[in-house]
Amino acid sequence: MRVGQILNNKGVTLIELVIGMGLLVLVLSIGFSLYFFGTSSFEAGTKRGDLQQNARLVADFIMEEVRFAREVEIFDDLEDLNESDDYHYIFLEEGDIKHKENGEDPVVKFSEISRKVDFDLQVDISEDSDNILKIVVSASDDEREYEVTTDVLILNLVGEIIDTSDNNGIGIKYKYPDELEE
Repeated sequence: MRVGQILNNKGVTLIELVIGMGLLVLVLSIGFSLYFFGTSSFEAGTKRGDLQQNARLVADFIMEEVRFAREVEIFDDLEDLNESDDYHYIFLEEGDIKHKENGEDPVVKFSEISRKVDFDLQVDISEDSDNILKIVVSASDDEREYEVTTDVLILNLVGEIIDTSDNNGIGIKYKYPDELEE
């Protein structure tokens, strides 16, 4: 064996190995931090979208229910719910939107799809017209709140909307045209 051949053997020194490992750790830590940032951003966006969807779902439900009503009354006291009458009710109770039809027991409409969401409901007569309801639905979780405001034109209204609330009502009492006594 010649002496020159031993000197030509290439290898990795300890310093080169440490520098290479350090660069690998740096690249991996940047990659993981970007991954976790992207994951948490996606999760936050999903929660925000779900909250917005729940608020819009409630607002759309209320709008579709009262649009063709013939009689509409806004109330702010749950004692105004009559257990035996033929009216429909949509109201806020303990952070849930409830719906009651024709003397039946109230049904919580949106708790199955939004278990960790608290709702708030405000109903008032629009300043623009006496037959337009202004509805504000707020949905909130532990971190954020989303609000939907909509105006509903009551198409079959006879007379005017009755407002027995002091300021903003927490519920609507209504009856459809085919349910009225002739």
